[in-house]
Amino acid sequence: MRASNIRVFAGFFLAIGAAFFISALGLPAPAYEPLGSGTLPKVLALIICVFSTIILIFPAQGGAVEDAAVKEPTESKPKHVALAVQVMAMFTAYVIVMQVDLLGFVAATVLFLIAVMTVMVRSDPKVKNSPAQWMVTIVIALAVSTGLQFVFTNLLVVNLP
Repeated sequence: MRASNIRVFAGFFLAIGAAFFISALGLPAPAYEPLGSGTLPKVLALIICVFSTIILIFPAQGGAVEDAAVKEPTESKPKHVALAVQVMAMFTAYVIVMQVDLLGFVAATVLFLIAVMTVMVRSDPKVKNSPAQWMVTIVIALAVSTGLQFVFTNLLVVNLP
């Protein structure tokens, strides 16, 4: 990836991190938790901002290629870009659905994971669509969403939407 493209992505993620941090400032302070539900989003947003800033300052470090140094393969690039755009659109819809209280955390996460895994599997021509594949996708989505719900509500004592 070119250094200029890396800077664009780093700037994008810096803006996303700042937006998440500002959004986390509005989370209500709980009565019984010393840290509160806004602590984790704030820390993660700060981590995103710090690493994005580092990448903006040093874009050619850590495996990035200067503009003319290496020619990239272009045959699968549009497919990967389209896949990334689809996943970002699904993630945006996932966040909006939970933000406006259309669905709860478990239902929204199950639907999001099923959609993302389906798009990812269909992008690989080696994987065939079968009932077993659908069952695995549904079981993974249910296990991840209910597992996260359990961890956040019972172990971390953080209420999820």
